[in-house]
Amino acid sequence: MASGSIPVDVLNPGQVFACLGLLELLNLHSDDARGGFDWSHSDRVTFHISSRSLDNPIRVVLESLASAQIEALVPAQYDARLLDTEWATAPTPTFPGTSVDRKTLPIRLSDAKRALYFDLTSWCPARDREFKLYSGQQSSYQIATSMLAAIQELWRSRQSELLDDPFGVITPLGGSSFKLDARKSWTAIDAGYSPDEENHQVESSPLVELLAAIGLEYARFGAADDRAHDDDLRYAIWSCLLPPILARPAIGAISVGCPQRFFKFTLQKSGQNKLVTFAEEVTSP
Repeated sequence: MASGSIPVDVLNPGQVFACLGLLELLNLHSDDARGGFDWSHSDRVTFHISSRSLDNPIRVVLESLASAQIEALVPAQYDARLLDTEWATAPTPTFPGTSVDRKTLPIRLSDAKRALYFDLTSWCPARDREFKLYSGQQSSYQIATSMLAAIQELWRSRQSELLDDPFGVITPLGGSSFKLDARKSWTAIDAGYSPDEENHQVESSPLVELLAAIGLEYARFGAADDRAHDDDLRYAIWSCLLPPILARPAIGAISVGCPQRFFKFTLQKSGQNKLVTFAEEVTSP
C-alpha cells in the first residue's frame, strides 16, 4: 500500500478540512483511499493518506489539480457571458419560479480530460446546509478560478515545496477567497489598520482555500454544545485510516469508533464577510 503524509496545523480549521478535501480528491482516483491523523509526536501532527492502487497519492492529487479546470454549473438558458466582470452591473436572470444568484452558482472541478470531476455546492442557498462566508460582489466561480490559478502557479514555481508541505506554501491572495484559511482572517482591529485600504495583500494558501471547500461538500463543522451563539463551531481529527464516508462524520466531531481530538473556534465578522479563526483544543465534542 502506497502512502504519504503532510504536516498540518490542527488549530487552523481550514487546514483540517483541507485534509478531508485531499482525501475526497484521492477517492476520485482510487476506490481504496484512506486518511487519518498522527499526533504521536508532541511537536507536530501529520495527515496520512494511503491507496493500494497508486504509487504516490499526494503527488497524484496535486498533479491533478495542476491540470484541472473550473466551470460554473448553470441552467441551460443562462447567459455564460455573465460569468465575467459584467456581473456587478448585469441584471440577475430569472427563470420560471426562481432566480439565479451569480455569486453562489455551483461549480465543477474536473481534470484535464474531464474524465474525473468534483462538484462544489456548499455555498449554494439551501436550508440547514449552506456554508458561505464570502459576501459582496465575490462569486464562487471567480474565487475558485483565482484559487486554482494560484495553485497552478505554485506547482510551476515551487513544486518541491508544495509536495513536502502543501499547506505551508503561502502566497498573496488578494481580497477574494472562501475565507477558510485562518491565516487570512484579519480585521482592521487585529492588524491595527485595514490592509485592503493600503493595497497590502495577506499571504495564505490557495490550496487550503480550495481543498477546504471540497472538504465541506459532504461534511460540516459541528455546533459547539456550549456555544454562546451560532458562530461557535467544532471539529475533530481522528487517528484511524478512514475512507471518506467515515472521515466525513469524524471531522464533524461525531464518534466513528477510533480515537479523536476535538477543537472549537468562533467565526469572526469582517464587514459583511465571516472568517474562520484559529481554534483551541477542548476535552470533549
